Amino acid sequence: MAQLRRPFRLNLGFFSVQPLGYQREFPFRIETYTLPPDLDLREIDGSLFITRAQQGLRVEGAFRAITQLVCVRCLEQTDFPIETRFEEVYNYRGSPLSEDEQEIPEDGFIDFESVLRDYFILEIPMTPLCRADCAGLCSLCGQNLNLRGCEHHPNTDAR
Repeated sequence: MAQLRRPFRLNLGFFSVQPLGYQREFPFRIETYTLPPDLDLREIDGSLFITRAQQGLRVEGAFRAITQLVCVRCLEQTDFPIETRFEEVYNYRGSPLSEDEQEIPEDGFIDFESVLRDYFILEIPMTPLCRADCAGLCSLCGQNLNLRGCEHHPNTDAR
């Protein structure tokens, strides 16, 4: 399946003529997508809820997806569900910015790819496991102890 061209790049210029408090939800359901440069996701499901504020836009996001990670014990690829929630503020030009706010570009297009990638990356564990009781590899022969025991580990321990 071909990857969609920039599905997280939205034209939000119309918000500038809306009254304060105007809200709109942008739902996303994408089968597969790569958040550049290297975060491959499947079954992306989520939404951006955007509210017009005095100086700009308040963006609330909630997303779920599945990515493939390598288990730190057995080194097998495993599907790993990740989920994130976030809130960002985007200000119109000329409005003062705090350190955690961004400016809305003049053309009104905001690309949420990098924001979404950053929040998904924060949800990926530093030591992913294929399952909680993964037995790992034999330290002597390299046998995956989840599949079968070896002469070094006849009674495989859960660790």
